[in-house]
Amino acid sequence: MKLSLAGCSFNRNPMTHDAVAGISEVVTITESMRMKSMPTDISGEESWRNKSYALIDFGSACLLDSGRKLFSRAYPIAYRAPEVAVEAGWDTAADIWAAGCMLFSMLTHFNLYPPATDDKTLPVLQMQLFGNLPPDLIACSKKRDVFWEENGDIYAPFRITYPSFDELLQQAAPLMTPQCSDFLRRMLTVDPGKRATVQDLLGHPWLAA
Repeated sequence: MKLSLAGCSFNRNPMTHDAVAGISEVVTITESMRMKSMPTDISGEESWRNKSYALIDFGSACLLDSGRKLFSRAYPIAYRAPEVAVEAGWDTAADIWAAGCMLFSMLTHFNLYPPATDDKTLPVLQMQLFGNLPPDLIACSKKRDVFWEENGDIYAPFRITYPSFDELLQQAAPLMTPQCSDFLRRMLTVDPGKRATVQDLLGHPWLAA
């Protein structure tokens, strides 16, 4: 498998050329920037071999010091982590969530949320899918008074009926192995402190299968 680094932009973000050079040391730069179609059979290891993939669009990338959190609105809605959605402060764990959303879409061919999802409905859908947020995350949220009662329960007007993430995985079971489902669960853990890190994922059995 080959990875391409493409579409890098340095005019709107603090990501330096040196940082991108560091990335290029761990990926293979190829002349072709086209991404081949995803394999239709995703359950077998061979379906992922002999493919070329591109890492693209670093237009809003930023470097983040250890221990620092950002509060700016970031990520497309479809890939926005809960801590970003409720403005509770986010760090690199939000990247793992975004990658998990993208992987889920690639594997199942549909998104986690309806097309009409916006800033106001995203946190509600996420809590329906994954359960209420951890108390410390709610306490840090700038939208605490918007979505939650004093006891931490979500306001009644925001209680909706929507499938849980486990139900979605059950529906997608024919498309993925149990190891693949576990991989996604670890990426899409609502508590950023318990969410898998890159190192955790690299050692996961699904990637080693």
